[in-house]
Amino acid sequence: MTPLAKRLPRELRRNIGKYLGIFLLMCGSTALTSGFLLAAHSIGCLIDDMRDAYAIEDGRVTTSFEATDDQLKAAEDAAGDVGGVTLYKNFSIDAIIKKVSGDDGTKRTLRTYAHRTKVDIASYCEGKEPKTDDEVAIDRVFATNNGLAVGDKVELEGRTYTICGIMTQPDSQALFLNNSDFTVNTITYGVAEVTDAGFAALEDAGGAPAYTYSFTFADRDLPTADRIDAEQDMVEALTDADARVDDLIDADSNQGIGYARDDVDGDSMMWMTLLDIIIVIMAFVFVVLTDATIEEESAIIGTLLASDYLRREIVLHYLALPAIVGVVAALLGTALGVVFFTEPMRSLYYGSYSLPPFQVYWSWEIFVKCAVVPAAALILITLVGLLRKMGKTPLQFLRHEASGKSGTKRGLQLPERMGFVSRFRLRIFLRNLGNFATLFVGIAFASLLLLFGLAILPTMTHYADNLETSLVAEHQYTLKAPLELEGTAEEREQWSALERLQSVDGALLSAAQDADDELDDAADAAQAAADAATSAPSAESLAAAQDALAKVQDKKDALYARLDDLADILG
Repeated sequence: MTPLAKRLPRELRRNIGKYLGIFLLMCGSTALTSGFLLAAHSIGCLIDDMRDAYAIEDGRVTTSFEATDDQLKAAEDAAGDVGGVTLYKNFSIDAIIKKVSGDDGTKRTLRTYAHRTKVDIASYCEGKEPKTDDEVAIDRVFATNNGLAVGDKVELEGRTYTICGIMTQPDSQALFLNNSDFTVNTITYGVAEVTDAGFAALEDAGGAPAYTYSFTFADRDLPTADRIDAEQDMVEALTDADARVDDLIDADSNQGIGYARDDVDGDSMMWMTLLDIIIVIMAFVFVVLTDATIEEESAIIGTLLASDYLRREIVLHYLALPAIVGVVAALLGTALGVVFFTEPMRSLYYGSYSLPPFQVYWSWEIFVKCAVVPAAALILITLVGLLRKMGKTPLQFLRHEASGKSGTKRGLQLPERMGFVSRFRLRIFLRNLGNFATLFVGIAFASLLLLFGLAILPTMTHYADNLETSLVAEHQYTLKAPLELEGTAEEREQWSALERLQSVDGALLSAAQDADDELDDAADAAQAAADAATSAPSAESLAAAQDALAKVQDKKDALYARLDDLADILG
């Protein structure tokens, strides 16, 4: 073992507190970051696979009333230019859920769907899918937050159901009651599935269905611009076919589908930024620590250089401990994060988002980001600092001039008109300018870390205050079903007659109106012919009048035929 190598254990023991603190901080930050990034990467891969595994929709359109087959066919034909589209009935009812026993009175809403097998297929974590009309499967996050489990009984719209399964729905990964909401609601809102018969029973119990149609394009890899154009064409086709469209949501704009992935990606960037900041701070600490060691052992370094030791050997000697500490901390932290912190980090998301069962997807990119890059950055920055310090001559080291405080800088002449105290303070500042710069950078990074933790709360509070003042009314209601008007018996009969008349095909009404207009025209022509025959009687005028009367009778017969058709339809 060389004399330089023998000094490493002594130097480590002498600075054990400094190196241990740096080791623990770097190891801990790397462990937390690697655990989070692995969990986030696995969740991201899981979400990406859900599109094909669970047939996630490309978008959805909601109408005021149930669309007819002709209206849906018109929408499908409108997307023919991009390869075609398939629409699926995806009705839902926002049902009020209560526990059969022990309910605390809080209003909770369960958006209930009929069990889906073709699009937005649910993933079951516990239990099974509903088989009878009194069974319901509910969302995992909602069930956890409300203390519900398989076998419990709940009331939906006053009707008792038994929880048969705990599941997650791919179009409700994030529980948003409305797509325009700012944040998820996992306490008082959830989703559920029942059988077709159970859904019909909910509707009979007073639940108002939302007439939603999910759709998937034949080409699942359509460019965003082409997909948006096709969706707009579908809406125009529905409108032209007399369907009233209330809402259109593309999958990329659906927060229930995309919010969780966006949140994971954003948090991953934040964690990487925090790790980079900590690594830079650690590198500065190593540089300062190494600089102090070199200044303390300046005479020894000068002696070694005068004894034919190479600068490279001395640089590697002083780089060894920071490199060993950095590499071991990065590798050990990454290993600890993968083994022990992936599960806790996963729970952070699985407590807020409804995702399928978790599985780990390994990524070498995470190993590079959390182990290789931090260790390499630490070694590189420390090496640059050492090379800057080791540029002195052996004589300068022997004279303890390695700090750069010799020569003209130490003998800086200041104006005599400045007071002694001012010149003394300025000289002290200039001699320690490097230390002050390091201190400034350290405080700046520490302040940035503090802002990460403190900035979110005022932002949320400010948004909540603005949201409260921007509401147009204390209570807002959305009409989801035809309005039932109250009135006298005669008025209700008139409204019923009007509704029946509105249900008649528009072509028949138009034909009846045209027949009535033709009858009026024929009557006017007959009146004119009769007036002409009266003023100038002749065989020709009398014949014209008779022909005009015959046309009036034909038009009257045609009108009566149209009215008979309407009478048959109206019963």
